[in-house]
Formats: sequence, C-alpha cells, structure tokens
Amino acid sequence: MNKRNILLQVQNEFRKMKSTETASQTFIESMQEAVDQHLRVVGIILDLTKAHYILNHNKLLDKLDSYGIRGNMNLCFKFYLSKYLQFVEITQMQHRNFTQYRYISSFRKIVHGVPQGLMLEPLLLLLYINDILLNIQGVKLVLFADDTNILVVDKNEDALQ
Repeated sequence: MNKRNILLQVQNEFRKMKSTETASQTFIESMQEAVDQHLRVVGIILDLTKAHYILNHNKLLDKLDSYGIRGNMNLCFKFYLSKYLQFVEITQMQHRNFTQYRYISSFRKIVHGVPQGLMLEPLLLLLYINDILLNIQGVKLVLFADDTNILVVDKNEDALQ
C-alpha cells in the first residue's frame, strides 16, 4: 500500500513518520490557521470503532479489486471473509429447581464485517473507507485508523450550517 501510494495522504495509520500525534497536530494546526485568517471553523469528529462490524463483503472485495488486489489474491480475501460463522447462546438458570437451560441458535455465515483480532482487520477497514474524499469534498480530513476528523472552514456562518 505504501509503495503504490494507495492510502490517502490524510491517513496517519500504517504510514512512516505518522502517528496519533501527527494526526492531532495536523488537526490543531488547521484549526489555528483558520482562526488566524478570521474564518469560522466547525470540527466534526467521528469514531468509527464499530465500523468493522458492518463492512459489506462484496463492496470490500470490489474496493480491493480497484486497488489492484485481483484474481487469486482477491479470491483469498473472499475465502478469508466467508469462512467465519456466528451463533447465539443463551443460558438460563431456574432458581427454584436449580436447573440450567442452554439454548443455542443455528450457525450462520457472517456476510458483513471483518473478523476481529487479526492484523488484517484495521487494514481492511482503512481500505474500505479510503475513498472517503470522493464523498466528502470542500473539507479538511485527518484520519487515524477508525477516527475521522472533518474540519469545515468558511467565512460565512450560514454556509457552515
């Protein structure tokens, strides 16, 4: 990703010489710069912590394809995403007769989200949201992993609204 410059320049994770400190510093400096120019500033801070639960597998695979991850490598990701199952388990205790009942649902294939706890999870999330600038224009973005900071600057308060 770094060699082919795939990640947005505003992304501060998985980049050399970038960190949470550079993300915070960039955001603060952008706000100070706007205030020095007597502009009005609105900061929108989004925490997409649970976003990995709702990633659409087909869209993710399409995005990987658009970044050059095609053919067998894309099929590997498809297999990786499709092999995970989920189920619900409920345990109930009857206190009057000290009997425990256990209910387990059937297993179902996970069609959204990426498996947690693996190094690929944050990487796939970054690639999934990497086209955010195509959908949000006229703003300054500072990204670090699943934290998205949007800075909107304008002289006119009505325009900011």
